[in-house]
Amino acid sequence: MIALAARSGQLDLEMAEWLSSDEVPLDQKAALVNALSWDIDGKDNAQRYRGYLALKYGRDTLDLQLLSAGELMVLGYLSVMDNYREPERGIAYLTAAQGREPRSYTMAIVRGLILAQMQFGGDWCALWTSVAEVELDRSLVRDLRPQARHIIFDYMHLYRQYC
Repeated sequence: MIALAARSGQLDLEMAEWLSSDEVPLDQKAALVNALSWDIDGKDNAQRYRGYLALKYGRDTLDLQLLSAGELMVLGYLSVMDNYREPERGIAYLTAAQGREPRSYTMAIVRGLILAQMQFGGDWCALWTSVAEVELDRSLVRDLRPQARHIIFDYMHLYRQYC
């Protein structure tokens, strides 16, 4: 499913169902969103997912209270990836998701990456601390594959020098 997302770059019904499945681990959901990637001109994957969720829950408008923590994380992450220049569009979803799964490393690191993205062009040290704080939090359940953690920190380590 992740390979399909990387090839197409566009969310389809099968992917949306997979992203909403309780059987799919959070780190795999984050990997699919990451594989969909971003485009400088923007995308509409978050809108597609909102549409899917509205159908799933039988509502014309999306009621965030009905969404699982995973669905909130996906919606937030897709919102950021769709409009890379406005990461604040997804932070409320990610904060709500982390509130529902406060011990999930995956939830925390995705939110940390978005908080870091919000600092581009500003406090360069905050880019590093947004993810370093997650890494140092031993209360979190390490539900992200080690390879993914290494990729994140290989990149984010560039910003440590500004602290």
